[in-house]
Amino acid sequence: MIDTNPNDEGPRAFARFISELNDGDAHVELSAELRRLCLLLDQRAAGGKAKGELDLKLKFEIERGIIQARYEIKLKEPDKKRAGDVFFLTKGKNLTREKPKQLGLPLREVKSEIAEPVDVGGGAL
Repeated sequence: MIDTNPNDEGPRAFARFISELNDGDAHVELSAELRRLCLLLDQRAAGGKAKGELDLKLKFEIERGIIQARYEIKLKEPDKKRAGDVFFLTKGKNLTREKPKQLGLPLREVKSEIAEPVDVGGGAL
């Protein structure tokens, strides 16, 4: 059965509520945080993929017919991309950059004697 209460106004737009919450400060803050999140997503994705969150928590309390509305805004920034690195475990369980089972090459210092440049040309071009 459909409620035909003549006093039923139906739902008002949520956007109207947000724009009026805390004299419009909530709307301004949400807009700024949304913009910040978009900038961070673009920066951190760097042509790849990034994730972030913008949470709005609304709390309501009624006392003697007056409703108190409060809000919280939380921004979860996208993770910063960091390059990984490769290390190996030594027998003593420490990290090393050198692969322990890799044989080393017997490298030696090469001495070079740099000769003075000699003009072998036949004049100017």
